Amino acid sequence: MLKRLLVTCSAIGALAVGEAFSEVFRTDLSSDDLDKLASHPTWLKLGRYKNDFGSSDDLKSDIITDEYFLSVSGRSDPKAELLATLDKFSVSMPDDPNQSAICQYPGRVYFLRQETSLNLPDPVDVCPDYSDFVTNGDVNGISLLFIGSYLENPGSAFGHLLLRFHSDDDATLSIDINDVLDTGINYGAADSEEDPLIPYIVKGLSGQYHSTFTTLPFFQIGRAHV
Repeated sequence: MLKRLLVTCSAIGALAVGEAFSEVFRTDLSSDDLDKLASHPTWLKLGRYKNDFGSSDDLKSDIITDEYFLSVSGRSDPKAELLATLDKFSVSMPDDPNQSAICQYPGRVYFLRQETSLNLPDPVDVCPDYSDFVTNGDVNGISLLFIGSYLENPGSAFGHLLLRFHSDDDATLSIDINDVLDTGINYGAADSEEDPLIPYIVKGLSGQYHSTFTTLPFFQIGRAHV
């Protein structure tokens, strides 16, 4: 009940914040400001823009999912993506704030909060899902794990990497139980669990799977790979 109340309060607060800065936004930035932001190293890293020849021209993002970009030319035009981001950030929050651009792109919000004087809200304050994620226990360490190859499980047939966040959420628990209750972030092929090894190989090599990040208790991730 308390969680539901907090989510409701966050949504109401998000709507109020959205209305407060929806009217005047991009006009607060000059053309020079926009150029500097679009070429800022942090903005380029957020969009994973790269150029193999070391030039600032003809940049292209490593991200190939069209839905990630807010501009139709965003994959190859950092400034167009910046302008589209500002436009999306300037509108009022929807009924479900988690679906807003501010909640979908918190890294961009923090970049603009740091580099400009725009009145952008802190995603922790207005995005219930993001707030739950970043405040889920006290993380005191991060491990990068390599899942070794295990041919009897297609999901682990070739090995892959995942992140594990160590938490001290309950000091009364033994270290072994704490390890099990840690949070894990896995990156892998979506909807591939039911495929046997040969179809898994064929689909994987031919790009027929969508890849996705999943955040789960570590014991659930471990169970999926044994």
